[in-house]
Amino acid sequence: MSIGELKSFLKERSVSSFDCFEKSDLINKAKSVAHLPPARGEQIVQRQQQQSTQVLTPHQKTEILKEQLAVIVQQFSEKIKTLLLPMLEKQFCGVTIPQINQQADWGNFSIGPIKLGELKLPEEHTEITVEDTKITCKINKISAIVPEFPWSYKKKNFPKFQDNATATGTIKNGC
Repeated sequence: MSIGELKSFLKERSVSSFDCFEKSDLINKAKSVAHLPPARGEQIVQRQQQQSTQVLTPHQKTEILKEQLAVIVQQFSEKIKTLLLPMLEKQFCGVTIPQINQQADWGNFSIGPIKLGELKLPEEHTEITVEDTKITCKINKISAIVPEFPWSYKKKNFPKFQDNATATGTIKNGC
């Protein structure tokens, strides 16, 4: 969609685009209100206009505020998502999981240290919820590349085996 089409889309839903400085801001805002039909945005505006021409009951005022708050929370959630995911990807890329050494009744094994490589947190599989003072972020379909890491094992019972090498790994569709 062009910038004009995005602004028109937002205007149909009575959503301001004055705070959108880049096309990506317009796209994110359009995504956040895409679930609203054009009529719903018009209803909110009509209710706001009624507020200035007639006295509203406390219940009507509460309903208007709830609708406005729902739109604000949705926009806030989308903004958090667009800011948080790249930051998390950058922070977790390169995280090192320390070496694990374990002894079992059959022998010993070790793995690592493991350093996370490229990490992808898909925006389309991210859910942000805002409740009172709590923000929850749930991310599904996480993928990552794990570059080479060492592993070894040594079996002490008959037949005795031992080996060590390096391995690589990938994480797909993790949650």
